[in-house]
Amino acid sequence: MRSKSYLALFICLLMLSCDDAIDPDTSGEFIKFYGGAFDEKAYAVEEIPGQGFIIVGSTESFGQGGKDVFIIGTDNNGNRKWQKSYGSLSDDEGKSIASTTDGLFILGYTTQDNSKKFYLLKINQQGDTTFTKAFGRNGMNTEGRYLQATTSGGLALIGNAYSSDNKETSDIYLVKTNPDGKQTIFDRLYGLPERIDTVGTIVEADNGDLVWCGTFKREDATNAKTSMRIVKSDAFGNLKWDFPFNSVTPQNASGITIQKINGNGYIAVGTIETDQSTDVFLVKITENGQQSWAIALNDPAHPDADETGTYVYPTSDGGYIVTGSTTAAGNSDIFLMKVDNQGNPQWAQPQTFGGANNDSGSFVKETSDGGYIILGTAQINNNTAISLIKTDANGKISGK
Repeated sequence: MRSKSYLALFICLLMLSCDDAIDPDTSGEFIKFYGGAFDEKAYAVEEIPGQGFIIVGSTESFGQGGKDVFIIGTDNNGNRKWQKSYGSLSDDEGKSIASTTDGLFILGYTTQDNSKKFYLLKINQQGDTTFTKAFGRNGMNTEGRYLQATTSGGLALIGNAYSSDNKETSDIYLVKTNPDGKQTIFDRLYGLPERIDTVGTIVEADNGDLVWCGTFKREDATNAKTSMRIVKSDAFGNLKWDFPFNSVTPQNASGITIQKINGNGYIAVGTIETDQSTDVFLVKITENGQQSWAIALNDPAHPDADETGTYVYPTSDGGYIVTGSTTAAGNSDIFLMKVDNQGNPQWAQPQTFGGANNDSGSFVKETSDGGYIILGTAQINNNTAISLIKTDANGKISGK
């Protein structure tokens, strides 16, 4: 079901979306936009129970110049309470947010001396920074992608690394810190010379091991097909296993997000090519990395449309909620699908959200009231804005 709500709201986005103070929304289900005169992108959102949401992304409309880390605080109905930007005169982005016993942390990257470094920020619930730190390797660009709080009290930071003069090959960069993020316990690089390895997210196993999901290309850096890659290390980054996942007849596949399933392995999502299009690629594995099942999800009413998978989240009923994008209506729209614990769709067709241009979903979680919060990026004319969507348990917005 395609939501037309975007069209009515596009006219509200001039400099800072609709003025929430003038016409606040109290419905509990909503579609909101945030942005300015230039490009904004969305990457992660954290629910603050009883208070609202904190959004993390990047802005070209506000800040020091180039791209800057963009943080927005909203109430429970998506009405903007505050916004902050942090960065240098060059490019900086925020990619991930985590709430820990020590506070709220954001991971992204910052540019220093023409080189990109992991950028860790600690903020309070008003978005003010209380601590920032950059991590990196000499002669390399390192871009932070995901942040995971660990049961030992530390932080696991993961992202991609490539040499300053060559982005055609890349490695995975893992940093472990103490609880306040100020002390590095270890940092490690994973990859092979002249090969492409990228990472999406990282989670912690029940025993403190670390598990991450990404994409690799192995045989030849320009001609080989890619596969979803899931890796487990111990708490100190020593590898335990490393497995690729693809279809029986290998196609180009990617891995973006992995989540821990309580006591029962992991669920990962990405994208896989088919004969006619691309589909959401959902893979369930055991604690030992063995595949339990894999499924390609699409819009059954539009089998030739291209779908991509960007985020998966376990739901309270034992299933999963998945977001990404679909071209079922022509241009790209946000894709939302609920599946059971075997990957079977529980809705007759996906829910989609979009306007006249391209939209994509980057993040989804089940909220404390049993609905879903979806974060995405919406194209409006020649610019992009951040979109935040709150639905009911069926992925719908009442009356819209």
